[in-house]
Amino acid sequence: MAFRATARTSVVFFTAAFAASALRRRWPNGATAWMLRNRRQLGVSYAASHFIHLLLILAVAGWTVHGFMTVRPMLTIVEDTTEPQGIHDTHIRMCNAYLYEIHGLGPGYKGCFEIVSEVIAPYGIAPEDIPDPFNIFLNLQYDCDEKKWVTREPVTRPGDYIEFRADMDCLAAISKCPEDKLGPSNAYRCTPIQVQVYDE
Repeated sequence: MAFRATARTSVVFFTAAFAASALRRRWPNGATAWMLRNRRQLGVSYAASHFIHLLLILAVAGWTVHGFMTVRPMLTIVEDTTEPQGIHDTHIRMCNAYLYEIHGLGPGYKGCFEIVSEVIAPYGIAPEDIPDPFNIFLNLQYDCDEKKWVTREPVTRPGDYIEFRADMDCLAAISKCPEDKLGPSNAYRCTPIQVQVYDE
């Protein structure tokens, strides 16, 4: 897709312009000398690439600020049986294979990112285009004393559920989080989930 390409070129130009001086000091050669000498042009190229990226996004939104800024709900929660209600998270990203690998669980241990990537691949959605998840029942809290986000054990009980109403056509990919060793997000024991889809 065109705006994926401009996002990537923007990253390249920004990195080259921002890091030119440091790269020249670390690796003094012809390439880094060229980057430092043309840092201003690289910065302008970044701005141009990012502006084209913005125009492409606006084109997708219908070329109107109103179309781009109109906030429409995708889903509405109509029932949540947990006590207390509303213990969900939109703050952290999905777990992934690299997370498990660096914590000694070895290669091949899939996280939610890999699971969701495989599920949506047939729809032509690349892994890097996956939006941040809605982590249902994830009990993530900000600890003011420790000054950091802390994952607590879930408040759910067997049989608890959440029900959504789809307010537009949606493609939903669900991963039953496999994380049962690094923290208490699943109370160190992953259990089955049931998903039901109703047609009105």
